[in-house]
Amino acid sequence: KDRMCPELNEKDFQLNQRQQLVEQFNFRFNLAKKNKKNGCVFLNKNPHLCNKLRLVNVLFPDARYVWIKRDMIKVAASIKRLFELSYTKHHSFHYWPHNQRNVAARCFEFFSKKEDFPKDLDASRVFPGGNIEYLAEYWYENNNAVKGFFKSMPSHRTICVDQNALIHNTAHEMQRIFSLLNVSCGKLEFNQFNIDKSRNDDWATLLNETERKILAELKQSIE
Repeated sequence: KDRMCPELNEKDFQLNQRQQLVEQFNFRFNLAKKNKKNGCVFLNKNPHLCNKLRLVNVLFPDARYVWIKRDMIKVAASIKRLFELSYTKHHSFHYWPHNQRNVAARCFEFFSKKEDFPKDLDASRVFPGGNIEYLAEYWYENNNAVKGFFKSMPSHRTICVDQNALIHNTAHEMQRIFSLLNVSCGKLEFNQFNIDKSRNDDWATLLNETERKILAELKQSIE
């Protein structure tokens, strides 16, 4: 399993690497869609691609992008819970790296066991248990990366969807998404989509009072 998650762009390909990657993807996708309906499309919601979108765009020049924008505090709470679950299930750790020259959007590094930590590792950057401000930094840098990428793209290939709008006006927002993806929904009724709204309200219970205060101040400072 990869430990690093570097920022990548269109300049990070080696000679002939692009063609090989596309061919391998198409091979695996064709195998997977044998059991799917005709006209199926590949969807990927991996947040690790936030700092790699320019590379993805070179690989797949016809790809379309759906950005579901979510509040910083809720994202920080969700990531905190994710890292706690990762430790509980796999005893793994995630580390927020220091600022690096020419890197605009960092991502977390992965350690499968504590024995792999470098001796000089800053404990405040290790999760679970790290400083909540670093989860906010992750949100800020990667949202800016997506925002900059969207500005460089033609409007017919991107769409921004506010998470609250998706939850409270699901039918309308799903129609917008399906339209962008050019996917036929057949007889599907958009009002049949049922989103568990209760999960969106759990975030406050995942943060202690100090963390909520820190994140609220950070949010106010960037708005």
